[in-house]
Amino acid sequence: MVGYRQTNQKTDTGKTLTRWPVFVDHFKLRLTGFRKAEASLRLEGMDPSGTPLYESVKARLLSGEITYDEGRAEILAHHQKRANSN
Repeated sequence: MVGYRQTNQKTDTGKTLTRWPVFVDHFKLRLTGFRKAEASLRLEGMDPSGTPLYESVKARLLSGEITYDEGRAEILAHHQKRANSN
């Protein structure tokens, strides 16, 4: 097993420690999250893919320009505005 032996004699459990991954691919995590969300919406018959607002928010979120909460608030505000105008 690849890792580092514990060296503290007082708390040595005999287990080998492994290093945590240094780099996390946040883009891949966000993209995977979007794929799951889009699949869930498709199953409910509410596919947002292809709409200009959704694609704009998705691109900015994946690039890290905005956070998930900011994107969610932007989409919510858009739909509330549309509901109030009807």
